[in-house]
Amino acid sequence: MPSAPPPAPSTASRVDDYKRDFATRVYQTSPAQVFRGRPPPLLRSVIVASVMLDASGNVVDARILRDNGDAETVAATLASIRRGAPYPRPAQSLVRGGRLQVVETWLFRNDGQFQIRSIAEQQRSE
Repeated sequence: MPSAPPPAPSTASRVDDYKRDFATRVYQTSPAQVFRGRPPPLLRSVIVASVMLDASGNVVDARILRDNGDAETVAATLASIRRGAPYPRPAQSLVRGGRLQVVETWLFRNDGQFQIRSIAEQQRSE
C-alpha cells in the first residue's frame, strides 16, 4: 500500500481545530482501520492518547492516558499514530517550547475498527 503524501501545513489557530487536522491525517493513513457511520451505543474500547508533536508535525512521544485493558485496541491506537506521522505542521501560535500536545480519543467497535472523537459521527443512543 503506498504511503499517504506529506500533509499540508495546518491553518488551525486553535488546538481543537488542529485536533481535526490530526484526526483527518490518521484517517488518511489508516483507511482500512476506520469505520464509517455512527458509532454504536456500546463500544468495545475507548482509548485516550496524548501525542506530543514537534513544530514540524513529527511525533516526539505518544502515551496512552486511558484504556480498558484491551491490548489489541491499545496497539491499534499507537500504530495509527505512528502511521500518521508526520502530521500537518502546526501554526507557530500553537507551539509551546517547540512542542504541541494533542489529547485525542479513539472509539473502537467490536470488529476493531475505530473513529476519532474530534471528527466522529454522533454516537447512536439506541
